[in-house]
Amino acid sequence: MTRKAEMYASSVVCLGAFNPAILSPDWLQRNSLIGSQDADLARQGQTLIISHQVTQFETSWFAVQVVENQFALTSKGALTEAFKDLAAGILTLLPQTPITAIGLNFMGHYKLPSISDFHALGDLLAPKTIWNELFPAKDEPPGLVNLTVNIRKLDRLANVIKSKDFKNISVQPSNQIPHGVYLAFNDHHDLAPDDESRLLPAERAASL
Repeated sequence: MTRKAEMYASSVVCLGAFNPAILSPDWLQRNSLIGSQDADLARQGQTLIISHQVTQFETSWFAVQVVENQFALTSKGALTEAFKDLAAGILTLLPQTPITAIGLNFMGHYKLPSISDFHALGDLLAPKTIWNELFPAKDEPPGLVNLTVNIRKLDRLANVIKSKDFKNISVQPSNQIPHGVYLAFNDHHDLAPDDESRLLPAERAASL
């Protein structure tokens, strides 16, 4: 059964070498990436910092944090076209930025109908049989706290990993919703120099 997240967020995180002072609300507004209302909210916000070491600010629907080796743009809700366009627009305007990797992240808290469904999901993803054999005491039942599955492209004939790209899917009990489940998806792309690509790393990041 398909379920809709009760709480959700998404983010784009880039690793590389950045000049935090450039990425200000004024810069975003001048380049028509945000409107005057969003720019005013960002400039008036309590989280506003603009410096050579760190820049951070937020509006009603996104937050920005930039340090010298990382750029993070986080939504305050579901992934939208506006959020995607903002991320791609920022990266497109910084084509010479040496970005080494980009991660596309999605996080959601899902409410389950009952505590029995909550435990059933944990039993499905992490069967208790082996743990009950190792720790048979009935007053110490095992339970899933954090499960992460890593997915990579594999050349099965050579039994070697074909790419540095990977996907991580993590499941935990929600700390926001009683008997809820937290699901996180990280789609990581390595942007090491590629002789076959005519795009600069930041342009490749924008295309992703």
